[in-house]
Amino acid sequence: MTLLAHTRRLVCLAALLGLTACAWAPPPPTSPVSARESVPAQTDAGWSNWGEGNPESSFREQIVQTAMAMMGTPYVYGGATPRGFDCSGLVQYSYQKAGINVPRTSRGQYRSAKPVPVAAARPGDLVFFASGQKISHVGIYLGDDEFIHAPETGQSVKISSIQDGYYQARFVGAGRIPEY
Repeated sequence: MTLLAHTRRLVCLAALLGLTACAWAPPPPTSPVSARESVPAQTDAGWSNWGEGNPESSFREQIVQTAMAMMGTPYVYGGATPRGFDCSGLVQYSYQKAGINVPRTSRGQYRSAKPVPVAAARPGDLVFFASGQKISHVGIYLGDDEFIHAPETGQSVKISSIQDGYYQARFVGAGRIPEY
């Protein structure tokens, strides 16, 4: 095979990989990103709707607790296991542990979610971000404008704020998976 043919194959492969999963590459944050080591107390403002007869609270709590247990897990492109996650893989894994099936990609998850105003978002809902016109990133909402996600190669599952300038500029909205 000639060098030119080999180069063309590599370029095509790179282009194909760029079209799948989470094409996300945020720059290093300019300010420290908040992080929690454990699930926030249920008395936090974003968690006040949990418990006391709320039948969906156990699903939401399980989704968030599963994701929080993955804090520090490395980002792996196409990853959907505790060995490594991409953004949509973390969402899919966390939802599956709660018995809820969601699509594999951030775009599929966006299409499956019912839009909700961010002010009405509850822990366990999804938050979506776009690069250009396409959904390219997803996270699990925690309350108080924070979400847990698998950001990019070289980083690990962590908590960020929707108000962070980078995420704020790309924020599309929040969504709720209708099965729960």
